[in-house]
Amino acid sequence: MSIRRNLLFVVLLVVQAPMWTGCTALLWERSTFSTYYHAANPANLQVYYSDERKDLLVQYDEARNKEKTVCTRYYWLQPNVKLTQQGRKPNFAQPPVSLDDMQLLPQTPIAFNPAPPSLKGLYLVCRPDDIRFEVYSGTNQLKSCILPDYDGEQKTALKVLLTPPAVIVDATVIGAAIYLVFYVNTGD
Repeated sequence: MSIRRNLLFVVLLVVQAPMWTGCTALLWERSTFSTYYHAANPANLQVYYSDERKDLLVQYDEARNKEKTVCTRYYWLQPNVKLTQQGRKPNFAQPPVSLDDMQLLPQTPIAFNPAPPSLKGLYLVCRPDDIRFEVYSGTNQLKSCILPDYDGEQKTALKVLLTPPAVIVDATVIGAAIYLVFYVNTGD
């Protein structure tokens, strides 16, 4: 009888193992019920200078963790540098009707001295497989930037709604484990 009890104990512990981390804790993880957004690989980064805004328009391809589709995104660099560095969603801009009135900045994998010929000496230092890029003017680095890499909405209402059942499951698993310990360690 003792061997059968021990075998039953081991089987039930193995069946419950996936729930040991706690359903409630898993439910409230940041990634649960949210979409993760990041630069596609390759990101097809293009940066344009706007004389009108005196700012850089960043264009890149974005991917989502749950989809295989890629969409092209645009944002103005200056008001969004801190947001992207903090892993937050930038304030995206509408796709421009035309990029003809903007100057495309050249890209190189390393900084040059002297700088490559370009508008006002501006150029980008970046690699196609990296989400980081630097903006240079001549031989001076102006900004070190990162492409957006952020979580979408948290769907907090859904998490609140599912919390009571998750707590019940957690309590049931804990209660079953306590029962099994007493069952195995007591006589008939």
